[in-house]
Amino acid sequence: QVDGSTPVVSFKVNDGTNTAFKYRRRASANSWTTETTVNSFANATTTAVGSFNELAINSFPRMVSAFFGYDGSDYGLYLGLQGSPGLAQITGAASTFTDMAIAVGPATTADPVFAAVAQSGQLRILRRDQSSATLTLPTSCASVSRLSAAAKDDSTISLAIACQMSGNICSVFYGDVTYVSATNVFTGPSAAGWTSVGTIRSSGCNSNTLTDDDRPSIMVDRQNGGRVSIAWNSQGTTLNHWTNESGSNANTVILTGTTSVTQQTVALDALGKAYIIYKDGDALRFVTNNGRASGVFTNVWSSPVSIVSGTSITGVGTVGISTMKGRGNFTGGK
Repeated sequence: QVDGSTPVVSFKVNDGTNTAFKYRRRASANSWTTETTVNSFANATTTAVGSFNELAINSFPRMVSAFFGYDGSDYGLYLGLQGSPGLAQITGAASTFTDMAIAVGPATTADPVFAAVAQSGQLRILRRDQSSATLTLPTSCASVSRLSAAAKDDSTISLAIACQMSGNICSVFYGDVTYVSATNVFTGPSAAGWTSVGTIRSSGCNSNTLTDDDRPSIMVDRQNGGRVSIAWNSQGTTLNHWTNESGSNANTVILTGTTSVTQQTVALDALGKAYIIYKDGDALRFVTNNGRASGVFTNVWSSPVSIVSGTSITGVGTVGISTMKGRGNFTGGK
């Protein structure tokens, strides 16, 4: 993630006694500041402790964190703000969660912070003030286990979810959820109101077989009417991009990987041009459609550029690039 012109990295540390969620800022080209602890929890004999964490920066800017923790007696999903009002546990039973994503609105003082979670196959949306709702799943979707979120504004959250369908098919869907402050409720799409984006796997798929590699990545272009871009992989070999920016839905097969395509992450620049970083076997690569005109969608993508190759890559974190917005979060213009 990027704070102004300063890159920020979040990470999890386990010293055998406590699991801590921390971050560091880059002070100069080859120097990083001393690590800062967001929070620390007592160890527990479960992988749920600290398994998920995300760090975002709002337009203020100040840090926003979300993570799973264990306080010695209870598992919980925690949302925290740098400074007052600080940390708040917004829900327990975190050991039943399979995925989590946060979205931060552009407000400078209200700090609208949202978390979307997949819990026991259901989809939940939560706000930092502990308002929450269980959302209706798409028609024929039996369960949700992977998701990504991005804020269109201070109240509307765009979601990309991976659904287990009938016939052992897993598909990606897109939908918007709106928080109505006057009534303190969330309104989301009906079962038929979700938009079908594409297929992750056409056979042999269920909620237990979906992993982080299958998570769709969503980003919103706030400067161009809240248009949405989603990156996902199909059959573990094909990189795909879906967008509604041209006024009608456009679904593009960008490329078929040399071995396997996973860990895709999409980001947008100030003109809405898409940059996708992904893992292709033992290489980390990116593609872009930045040759297009501002606000005019084209299916012309660059050839893959290798970032790292010949090295074992185990995961891809949040993308942060100058003037760009990374997965689910807004970088405040830098």
